[in-house]
Amino acid sequence: DNQSPAPVKKEAKKLNEAELYNKIQELEEGKAELFDKLEKVEEENKKVKE
Repeated sequence: DNQSPAPVKKEAKKLNEAELYNKIQELEEGKAELFDKLEKVEEENKKVKE
């Protein structure tokens, strides 16, 4: 009876989803940092142009 592969696949899928979620969170944080840096750069450029 092939009962064991299905639960194993389900567990693997859960793990992958958790890993993906963590990666997405990391990317979101990185994106927020980049936007902060971009804002600072734009502010500096405005000061230079004035």
